[in-house]
Amino acid sequence: MRGDEAVVTVLMKNAGARVSEQSLIKAIDRFPHSDSVKEGIARRDTLPIAVTERLIVMVSDRLQQYLVVHHSLSPAVATEVILQSRERATLDLSGGLHGRDLEELVVQLHRSGRLTPTLVLRALCIGDMAFFEAAIAAMAAVPIENVRLLIHDTGRRGFAAVYEKSGLPSDLFPIFRAATDVIANTKFDGEPHDMERFRARVITRLLTQFEDFDQDNLEYLVTKLGDVLAVA
Repeated sequence: MRGDEAVVTVLMKNAGARVSEQSLIKAIDRFPHSDSVKEGIARRDTLPIAVTERLIVMVSDRLQQYLVVHHSLSPAVATEVILQSRERATLDLSGGLHGRDLEELVVQLHRSGRLTPTLVLRALCIGDMAFFEAAIAAMAAVPIENVRLLIHDTGRRGFAAVYEKSGLPSDLFPIFRAATDVIANTKFDGEPHDMERFRARVITRLLTQFEDFDQDNLEYLVTKLGDVLAVA
């Protein structure tokens, strides 16, 4: 896919031009911030499902609705893709916050119904313990200082109690317990790209503990860790 943004936009808007799936994906990758290129692709008569799924997380709400209506993407799949995109964006935003600012963001997410189990698990799987602590505090209505003590209680009963109070799914508790244990025993090395290596180590160590989970939870965690690994 050659040419500058204007040339590629004209090509994408040309209904008679035959453009391969590979070229469509290459155009998205080359111009991820170009609304004109993305809209040109979205409004083509037909799109491969892989292109539709890739594009839907990058466009406006208006174009998301267009993709769902005009291309072969079910509302259920579209909703899942959009939610995953929003969760990733939320964690990108929260990563630069600390203390009261982070707590206020998490409380806002909780009040708006966006502090979902998948978002909390995603945060924990990338090693964001501060977000996890703030999430438990908001959902359980317990002061964050107390939550920190309970989560890191060496007797383990404190974490179980505050987790139950938070309302997170009880059958996912072993996963959250394993993730907190892994993070507690995983350190940053202080070298360049240490965050990426930290996340990779957390995920790898969680994978080694899969035999402790039942099959349903195993499949759930594999899916969520796959999502995290894709952007870690």
